[in-house]
Amino acid sequence: MYISKVEIYNFRSHKNTLIELSETNVLIGQNNTGKTAFLDAINYAIGMKKGIPFEDDFYASEDKFDPKNSDSIRVILEFRESKDNRFSDKVMYIFDKAIQYDEEQCPEDPIKYIRMCYEFKYDKGRDRYDDERYFVDLNNKKLTKDSVVKIDHLSFFPFLYLTTLRDINEQIKNKSSFWGKIKASIDYSDKEKDIKKLVEQINNLLLKGNPTVNDLISKLKELEKNVNISSESLYLQAFSKRSWELLDELNIYLKTTNSNLALPIAKHGMGTQNIAVLLIFNAYLDILLPKIVENEEATPIIGIEEPEAHIHPQAQRAVFRQISTMKGQKIISTHSPFIVDQASILFSV
Repeated sequence: MYISKVEIYNFRSHKNTLIELSETNVLIGQNNTGKTAFLDAINYAIGMKKGIPFEDDFYASEDKFDPKNSDSIRVILEFRESKDNRFSDKVMYIFDKAIQYDEEQCPEDPIKYIRMCYEFKYDKGRDRYDDERYFVDLNNKKLTKDSVVKIDHLSFFPFLYLTTLRDINEQIKNKSSFWGKIKASIDYSDKEKDIKKLVEQINNLLLKGNPTVNDLISKLKELEKNVNISSESLYLQAFSKRSWELLDELNIYLKTTNSNLALPIAKHGMGTQNIAVLLIFNAYLDILLPKIVENEEATPIIGIEEPEAHIHPQAQRAVFRQISTMKGQKIISTHSPFIVDQASILFSV
């Protein structure tokens, strides 16, 4: 399901914001006008963002600002079917009590919609900040019957978010990154015995009989005297024999311009690194997301901040074309006129 409408209240610079969305959406605007806040609000509402908003995320309208007495932060997302793309039987079953009907457009066969609210506020009785998700009507009033949003509901719209700060080293090294998750999904268990033999051969080829290595081991043997370990338990390895670590150093290598020298991606320019992160993200969506999302009807909702960062103008057009082919709903913030020029749907924040 796509988000058809977003309403944001009292979140950072958004006092009262309402924007209708389609499949591909581009946010433009000057710095500090709320583009990042718009994506962060959606991330808090349905994304994988850990934690809850901060006190300074409340909309501040005056110098004597007190978040404990402020109106609550609310992010309301509407999911609406179209005449050509109706809610499935599964959606009707899972969202049974949250389904509402718009009889104005088509009284004979009314359009169905769902409205979900994420709310964050200070609870004076408990003396703490709390958040909750619940379904609301068109007037943003909590539904009276079974209004609580559950995990089964959220499984229909996974939100994946690429922020402006895209660090290729973080992607390559972090096991929880998109690259890390793709690496972890590679199955080579049927070749494990052969791999271990080859790793042992490489270790022996590099280290066995080397004078410097032998001297180093002799020095390190002092550990056996000072630490409670058995004799002959200390040895050196250039490559890990542990199967789950074999792909830890999996990296992307590119040959430099006019040269046969291949360097890891982190040694290339920031523009090349940024394109690589976007392509890794796209690969994750195509290769892995369908396998890890339990709900086969789930539609990825993709937020990307400034995909043009550090990229040559001509390449920016190609990057946007690549993003446009990603499966799911896209919400992109940008300062690039080259991306704006290609966007058929445009919102100014």
